[in-house]
Amino acid sequence: MSLVARVGTAFEVNLEEPVGTGYRWLPDALPIGLSLIDEERRQAGQTGAGGGALHVFRLEAAAVGEYAVHFALKRAWVTVPARVEVINVRVQS
Repeated sequence: MSLVARVGTAFEVNLEEPVGTGYRWLPDALPIGLSLIDEERRQAGQTGAGGGALHVFRLEAAAVGEYAVHFALKRAWVTVPARVEVINVRVQS
């Protein structure tokens, strides 16, 4: 997935997350120049175990550049992620 953002303006990364399974999206260490402002979950589709939700990450860039942001879908008690997503962000002035 690729995004284009502007310096100093918040942008969102939306990742589908299974509900009630213990799996949760977690960002790896963010690249220098990006910061996590907020995150939330929004219901999407079917409710209950295995149903869908969106995990919404709100980020902001402090500098122009190209960034790769890594997210891991994992359970808190498991070290190996079930899935990894890389979001490429191009930040413009």
